[in-house]
Amino acid sequence: DGIVTAAFSNFTFHVDAATGNDANDGLGWNTAKRTIQAAIEDALDGETILVKPGVYSPISAAAANLRIESTSGKSMTTIDGGGTNRCAYLGRGGIDPKATTLRGFTLTNGYEKYYGGGGAFGGELEDCDVVGNVAGWGGGLYHATAIRCRILGNRATLLSSSYGGGAYGGRLISCLVASNEAGSSSSSYSQGGGVYGGALFNCTVVGNRVLGSPEAECNGGGFYTGSYQNTIICGNTVTNVTNDVGYSDGTVSGFVGGDPQFVDAANGDYRLASGSPCIDAGLNSFVQGDRDLAGNPRIVNGTVDIGCYEWQNVPVAPLPDLTASAELIEPQAAVWWPGDTVTVRVVTHNVGTTNALAPWRNRLSLVNDSGARATLLTWLNETNLSEGDCVTNLVTCAIPELVPLAGNSLSLSVTLDMDDAVEESDDEANNV
Repeated sequence: DGIVTAAFSNFTFHVDAATGNDANDGLGWNTAKRTIQAAIEDALDGETILVKPGVYSPISAAAANLRIESTSGKSMTTIDGGGTNRCAYLGRGGIDPKATTLRGFTLTNGYEKYYGGGGAFGGELEDCDVVGNVAGWGGGLYHATAIRCRILGNRATLLSSSYGGGAYGGRLISCLVASNEAGSSSSSYSQGGGVYGGALFNCTVVGNRVLGSPEAECNGGGFYTGSYQNTIICGNTVTNVTNDVGYSDGTVSGFVGGDPQFVDAANGDYRLASGSPCIDAGLNSFVQGDRDLAGNPRIVNGTVDIGCYEWQNVPVAPLPDLTASAELIEPQAAVWWPGDTVTVRVVTHNVGTTNALAPWRNRLSLVNDSGARATLLTWLNETNLSEGDCVTNLVTCAIPELVPLAGNSLSLSVTLDMDDAVEESDDEANNV
């Protein structure tokens, strides 16, 4: 008797919320399914599901070993729990050979009353945002592996004892954990506003908090129990008192407390500024992966940084930067009318770090209360402007009899380099 051996190829399934139909086979974009769950139910272990932009319902793939990827990234592809369901059930927690990987999604509005993460339970997430989810334990994630993810504004607040506002257990690699919360004013036992348990590698844990009743046992505004390596933990609180790390029962290294010198923490920019004590201060032996949260090389200058972002040490090319000051010379009256002649003194400054090379065009406009503008005239600047120098122009024109703008209140506005002919360090932001 002969032996017949069959070889089967893995399929790739396609999902499109806009044009798909779950009755389709999903094997091409022309026959895409509408929901991710329908593709999960047809796929076999080791197969891939590609997902086009859209907002999708919660998914369950805990008994599978799949890879689910968005085609356009997390900013355009969302799994929304609707405030009633967990966004994604990806595995059984811990080291699970039957776990699913989710890449390039935003998980939001997830809800799990008891244990298990409002954003995701188990599995692996890559390049995802886990934002605004709620659970009893693990507001954002529960026993999941997260790689290059942002875990923001999640809450573990639904039980009297609450743990891990951002994440409970699991492994976080090059992740930002910020503005999460564990516990409430009535909680009796709350720990780990950012993370409870698990292991962190090159993460930034900042601005998280733990809340509780006056008699509550609360600890670890940023982190409680587990291990962390090459990780920044700062600016976290317990009942409004600074408290970054409550307890750790594993090996630890990083920057705790103090000022790590972020670029702009007040506006959520947690990249390292030049001169940060976290630059080249990590341990290469604990590096996991070759890219940071922004997708840049993980090690620059031979030694890894501390935190989720690696300082790239890219020299900034000198560029000009044009700014203007303008003064109305005529008429002197506070109110001017159609037909009046106006003269404006425009002083153009180059506050950049190199010469601004002519020519470029400037514009004088009328602007109404809504920001709509009508051009009165343009003029050409034909002289190079050295670094730190300025040039003055007197610009005269008549206000038209018929003003092509709605509104009773109009003002004059000057725009420098209206065609963006000069590459500037501020990306033209202060040219008006």
